[in-house]
Amino acid sequence: MDSRPPFSLQTLPLEATLCALGEAALPPFLGSALRGVIGRALLHDRQAYDYFYRNRRVDGSGLDTANPYVLTLPPEGKTAYAAGETLAFRLLLLGGAAAHVRAMVDALRAIEHRGLGVARVPFQLIEVRHGVHERFVWSDGVFYPAAARPVPLPVLRLEDVVGCKLVFHTPLRIRRNGVPLRTVDAPTLLRSLIARTVQACERYGDGADTDEAARLREAAQAVRIETYALRWRDLTRYSGRMDAKMDIGGLVGTVALAGDLTPFVPWIHAARILHTGKNTTFGLGHFSASFR
Repeated sequence: MDSRPPFSLQTLPLEATLCALGEAALPPFLGSALRGVIGRALLHDRQAYDYFYRNRRVDGSGLDTANPYVLTLPPEGKTAYAAGETLAFRLLLLGGAAAHVRAMVDALRAIEHRGLGVARVPFQLIEVRHGVHERFVWSDGVFYPAAARPVPLPVLRLEDVVGCKLVFHTPLRIRRNGVPLRTVDAPTLLRSLIARTVQACERYGDGADTDEAARLREAAQAVRIETYALRWRDLTRYSGRMDAKMDIGGLVGTVALAGDLTPFVPWIHAARILHTGKNTTFGLGHFSASFR
């Protein structure tokens, strides 16, 4: 087995906890609201704002690379928060975004003044922890820069993997010719996972083994779907910049793959952390994976 890592990317996983300061009715999907309030708060630091929100570009294949952070949201369904209830979510910073962690923490603190939901209910930042080391990055008004240390995107290797179950917790959006796919086959899904990892590592890290990625895109043709339980979920968000509702619907549910999946394991595991498909900064394309 080749011991060389197929990709390299430094990440800073943050776990933020907020506390509602009043009764709040939040949208069932928080990604757009959190992204919007964080973006507005970051405007006071133009350098940080530009890195987080104006850093995407189109690569040679015509695919655009998402901005350098990923939201992982709490389970959907809870929309009502009483005063004193906590709201926790994960924020993954990619590559150079870690240099702006203090600005991001300040943006999270600003939610207390800007509020969430239609009523703009204030949520106070309680703490920010490192998602791997469990150290406080910010707590009780104190920022701890020594705790805000990036960690490598892990490379998971397993042997003799013949199956994989993927559970999509938030909508997966894969577009073909500008149109979101309402069903996916195994090669399309695996190619999306590989493309996401390659794009993120090429743009924000030290790169990826594009030759291996190309080989795996071909090998994906031999992988088949064993069980398919993905369904389309309609979802919209409001864009303040466009002053309009935007469609961000996609596929949720479970799909099981069968075949020689051993070489795909590192890429699937990486995409599990990075999410996959479109609109990952909103928290879309979040999935869990298990192998057999």
